[in-house]
Amino acid sequence: MKQIRKTLFTLGFLCLILSLFTTNTAKAEVNFNASQMSISKAYLEILPEYNAPRPWPEAEPPVLIFYRVTMKNETGSKYEGEIEIPVPSDVKNFQVVDAGEYKSEDDANGDSQKIPYELDEKRNILSVKPSKAIEKDAEYFFAFSYVMSPMEVTDTKKFNFDFVTNVDIDVLDVNLYLPINARDYEVNPKADHEQVNADGERYYQYHKEQLTAEEPIEFAVSYIRPENTFTVDLLSEENVQEMDESQNTGGATVSTALIIACVIVIFGIIVFFGLRGSGQSRQQEHQVERGRATKHSGNGDHLEDNIQNRRKKLRNQLLAGEIDEEQYHREMNKLK
Repeated sequence: MKQIRKTLFTLGFLCLILSLFTTNTAKAEVNFNASQMSISKAYLEILPEYNAPRPWPEAEPPVLIFYRVTMKNETGSKYEGEIEIPVPSDVKNFQVVDAGEYKSEDDANGDSQKIPYELDEKRNILSVKPSKAIEKDAEYFFAFSYVMSPMEVTDTKKFNFDFVTNVDIDVLDVNLYLPINARDYEVNPKADHEQVNADGERYYQYHKEQLTAEEPIEFAVSYIRPENTFTVDLLSEENVQEMDESQNTGGATVSTALIIACVIVIFGIIVFFGLRGSGQSRQQEHQVERGRATKHSGNGDHLEDNIQNRRKKLRNQLLAGEIDEEQYHREMNKLK
């Protein structure tokens, strides 16, 4: 009996040691050490009332956040764990929209691959899992977006957004957009540049360098905007109106063209009977060549704009739930 107790005690002690060793080893494999990573470049977009997954509570205006990162592995060895990024997951209606990685910085405008992610609401941490190990001293390119409802709505709409990083950032560029039809706006801190794009969106540009971990940038935004229509929906309505106007203008153009064509025909008859020479043939050949040149000129002028518009449309379809993440990344990969 004494021998049995001794044997059981020995086995129990060994099991305890093994379990402790196994637990510590498992933690070492997945722990993210922010001090052993660095971010050489980061890009942040803040878009109040731009778009959100549908349906969305009308009385709770959303703020969409897009964050793109170039992170360097400085652990001294290959890194196979997850990457952790702080997010405000405790804000009302918070949800992750998308997460993807890029092969290179040049692909960051469209060629992305979906990656898995997990949200730890207790720690306010979003973890993304690279598709393969990050080699020693190599850079990893990824991005994600999320949406939330941080606004206080009275006669004025206002919200605060604190950008916090757990990894030192060499260069951070920020674009903060105001929704279309916003007025009496106030944005802090003061921006480096203030712009208005072709769609009529006013936005503020910030450029920061050598941003250290746990050093927040506090944004405070307020404006008056009675309506709750998303900017993307307003832009879609404008595009439809432009198409209608273009079609109407096109009808007038056709009528004008017919009149011009009749004049040309009459003029051609006069020339034919009046000149009857070879000079007429040369003139006609010249007109045909000029017409061909006019027909084929400008076909590629808006190719890049069309690609950018297609990318924007895909992102909006993803937000609206019209396509899933797999379809989104597959279509984006085609727009290289």
